[in-house]
Amino acid sequence: MLKTVKPLNKKIWRDIKQHPGQFIAVAAIIVCASALFIGMYSLLLNLQYSKQLFYRQYRFADIWVALERAPNTALTRVRQIEGIEQIRGRIVKDVPVDVEDNPHSGVGRVISMPAERVPVINDIHIVSGSYFTDAQERQVIINQRFGEENDLKIGDTIEATLEGVRETLTIVGTAYSPEYVYLLRSAEQFIPDDKNFGLLFVKDSFAERAFDMSGAFNDLSAVLAVDADTEQVLDRIESRLDHYGVHITYTREDQASHYILTEELVSIRGLALTIPLAFLIIAALILHIMLSRITEQQRAQIGTLIAIGYTRKSVAVHYLSHGAIVAITATIIGTVVGFFITGGMLILYAPFFRFPELVNRFHPHLSLAATALVMTACLGGVLYTVAKVVRIQPAQAMKPKAPPTAHAVSIERIEWLWSRLSLVWRTTIRSCLRVKSRSLLYLLGVAVSAVLLMVGLWVTDWMNYIMAYQFEMVDNADLTVEFRREKGLGAIGELRSMPQVQMAEGILTIGCELRKDWKKQNIGIQGLPENSTLRKIYDEQGRRMAVPKQGLVLPAYLMDKFGLTIGDTVVIEAFIKDKPVRASRVVGRSREYLGLTAYADRHYLARLVGESDMVNGALLSVPQHELLSVIEQLGDRPGVISAASRTRMIESFDEMLSEYILIMSGVITLMAALISFAVIYSISTINISERRREIASLLAMGWTPDEASGMVTAEIIPMAILGTAIGLPVGSLIPQWMAYVFDSEVFRVPTDISLEAYIQVAAVLMIFVIVSRIVCLHKAKKVNILEALSARE
Repeated sequence: MLKTVKPLNKKIWRDIKQHPGQFIAVAAIIVCASALFIGMYSLLLNLQYSKQLFYRQYRFADIWVALERAPNTALTRVRQIEGIEQIRGRIVKDVPVDVEDNPHSGVGRVISMPAERVPVINDIHIVSGSYFTDAQERQVIINQRFGEENDLKIGDTIEATLEGVRETLTIVGTAYSPEYVYLLRSAEQFIPDDKNFGLLFVKDSFAERAFDMSGAFNDLSAVLAVDADTEQVLDRIESRLDHYGVHITYTREDQASHYILTEELVSIRGLALTIPLAFLIIAALILHIMLSRITEQQRAQIGTLIAIGYTRKSVAVHYLSHGAIVAITATIIGTVVGFFITGGMLILYAPFFRFPELVNRFHPHLSLAATALVMTACLGGVLYTVAKVVRIQPAQAMKPKAPPTAHAVSIERIEWLWSRLSLVWRTTIRSCLRVKSRSLLYLLGVAVSAVLLMVGLWVTDWMNYIMAYQFEMVDNADLTVEFRREKGLGAIGELRSMPQVQMAEGILTIGCELRKDWKKQNIGIQGLPENSTLRKIYDEQGRRMAVPKQGLVLPAYLMDKFGLTIGDTVVIEAFIKDKPVRASRVVGRSREYLGLTAYADRHYLARLVGESDMVNGALLSVPQHELLSVIEQLGDRPGVISAASRTRMIESFDEMLSEYILIMSGVITLMAALISFAVIYSISTINISERRREIASLLAMGWTPDEASGMVTAEIIPMAILGTAIGLPVGSLIPQWMAYVFDSEVFRVPTDISLEAYIQVAAVLMIFVIVSRIVCLHKAKKVNILEALSARE
């Protein structure tokens, strides 16, 4: 048996050596498919493992309740609720922070912790330094990234203003928190701003004294039993703490950091399968056409093998092995490449997600899964050809195959057009229309490349568009000031009196629970002055909307989620103690890409929550060269928490996302180039091989090598143009699909694609095609006249 199989094994390697370029092109596509599959799924598993480990070790909570102020004795009543396993009360407040060498206004979220290291819910992982010591009360542990961005070290100090009193805090450690794997201060943020927002973990005793909350808490978190009814537990907690002024309750699923991390993991899972599958389909089709050509060339050999005693099964296994060898070899290489892809992706994700441990682990089962997936695609691609091979009759196979019957193609019937075409174009059109499978693969490969390029350019486009929309159209304020508590309109007059301030508008932002029937959503409503110019509202068509005197303007995403239409009524329960539940009509539908913000007239919003006209923030127009001076002056005012610079927000976006977007676009462009080249090269090589006699005949008739090779590769350009024409419209649908898949409460995806993007895609794709044709022309010129003319078809 071994002696029987051995010659066939030698023949496999001989076949591969005779068609190296085609096998390498297919292998390259499979390497990409397996590498992306393994790389993306490994990334997913590594992030999931890091998340679960962090959550479990540091007791990440299941529910949270934010309230005005409650005595620690109230925890006893809450602890008795069925379904609660552990509970913790603490103090959480945002305060202004001054850091040396950081001229911008910073905000620190003070979170109280036990003075001694004991297991607690939402514990922290110490990265450097230590936990609190008994040396002094004004010690602080900061989050790691805040320390890195501001070049803070153990022993350094920061200034924080707590209830109007400036405190100097000594850094004793840096840490990570399971609550802030993705660190955002509010839902309006899109990416972390580690330089200007940090976590300040302080001793319980210090927080109680600084905020005058001795023996009290304003934030409650709990871990529930596995079988607990989360909503029921929250309702019972709220009923028992209601008279203490409950602001907001939410579950782990609604917690900002966890929500964003979960959404990202869902996105990775989807991409880990869809993109590799597209690659594998193309690889399978190329293998099918390539092996069909090889078996046609070897019909006599196949007949001889069967005639001399080789079983049809062994011959079938022989040709199936072509696909299996390519699959296994490419998957091994893809596994190695995928491991490095995961490592690179983890580096890219590190600025966004903060875990104590984020290691690139190797997952053997993913290699097995990738092998199974690739083998299925490759064997599926050659199965039809192999089925034809095993049905061959030896006597019939050993005779020369009858040439195909020539027939006119459909376009030849249009005589006035056909007569005007040159010989090259006639030959090209006949070749394309008579070998439809090859032509369809040409079109598919180029179309997929066009779609990939469209995605790569669109990712860059939509990020630039969101930034331009948010920071040039919607937000025209140079500074956004946040007050510690609500103030009268006199506070805006004080800001206008500052010599550097050109314009000041007061705003009122209120957090609330918005309800419609059984649906509910925590959302911020921003009250704007009647003729606001520093913050504008736009509808879905990009038209500016006036601030309505009555009613609410809701984001289109939220209206679709709730099934709302203009004129519907929603219920609003503000996160303010003892404020009535109100109903309001929906009077407008706005386009919002970042966060979920509803808009209303400031006077109307104040009346809605039972107050006279008031503000808790301001929008300022300030000359660029005066920004830092104004920020410094505002930092000295005790009633101001922060003054956020629009310039700094834009810089933060650019710092965090520019490298990520650039790398992603580059990788996508590289994949598009690989697919287009592999498809064009493989199919063109097969075409050249099939038409060797034709090339040799042309050369013998006096055609130059350039003219003859140009004849057989002429179809590359028109097929590429047609493939591009198909791919661009399909690519234009990708944003619609991405919007459907990725739209969330954090951000929405714009669906428009600029005309420049279409032009760029077509231009880049033509470059890939021209390079591919140059390579094919070079191969066509190498045809030997005597060998080709003497070869038996």
